[in-house]
Amino acid sequence: MDEIDRRLLQLIQDAFPLVNRPWAALGREVGISKEEVLARTRRLVRVGIIKRVGPILDARKIGLAASSLIAMRVPPPSLERVAKKVSAFKEVTHNYEREHDYNLWFTVVTKDSKSLSKTLEAIKRATGVEDLVSLPRSRAFKIKVHFRFTTETMGRKPTQKSKELVEISREERKLLKVVQDGIQIVSRPFAKVADVMGKSERYVLCSIGSLIEKGVIRRFGAVIGHRAAGFRANAMVAWKVPAEIVRDIGEKIAQFEEVTHCYERLTVPGRWEYNVFCVIHGRNRDECEGVIKCISKEIGIDDYVVLYSKREFKSSSVRI
Repeated sequence: MDEIDRRLLQLIQDAFPLVNRPWAALGREVGISKEEVLARTRRLVRVGIIKRVGPILDARKIGLAASSLIAMRVPPPSLERVAKKVSAFKEVTHNYEREHDYNLWFTVVTKDSKSLSKTLEAIKRATGVEDLVSLPRSRAFKIKVHFRFTTETMGRKPTQKSKELVEISREERKLLKVVQDGIQIVSRPFAKVADVMGKSERYVLCSIGSLIEKGVIRRFGAVIGHRAAGFRANAMVAWKVPAEIVRDIGEKIAQFEEVTHCYERLTVPGRWEYNVFCVIHGRNRDECEGVIKCISKEIGIDDYVVLYSKREFKSSSVRI
């Protein structure tokens, strides 16, 4: 990528314009023509740096209130077969091989704890693997997959959002289904969405804005293929934090720009006793290790385990 690519990518990720002609607006910001913006964006999609341009949904706001990180111990010769079966479940959003005795780690998102339990039992039956640990999320400190491509500060000022489930109309639900896989990289993408819905372009743009205000859409912009973009190291770090200081520690970890996710999770005594997780993306392992050491020094905790990803089997956003 050249400097124009990097500036364009930063804008598409952080401040995608919700207007009739977004690519023309991006061109004015970067100083190139609409046609060049489209050509560059299509190339970034083609090489995998941009996975899609669309909404990132808040699972809880659309009725998916139960989520858990699952650690599974799989015999290495069976790993690819098992991973493929796990990824086939629509409730599974992310699935990675990681460097640990528990070598397959995946997230499951469902509407409630009963559905979560049923899904895990179905996964056990489908894979034939019984050795798994479920680590439900109890508190989120940060969910912000953000990559830095320039030194410029971009993005919209965040609005104050409640944590409550919100009402989504039938038409809003239809709109989310139309755009959740990404908008077309064409001159007027929201007009294309409007055609599918039988609505006006203005309706589509206003509705997306409203869903952002409600917190249903956490962000509308580019989903980055982090490996293709040069962030080749992905470290999940699990910390053992005393219960009485979890909130303070979680908030401190979340302040690090390199941290994209930070959660408190329930533990399984005797099997998994690390209770605060964060994910760090770096251009290489040395970069990740540097961040981890800085975090450890900042929070005063050195009891942690680092699990680097070896293979990505599935990475998708929550779907309505």
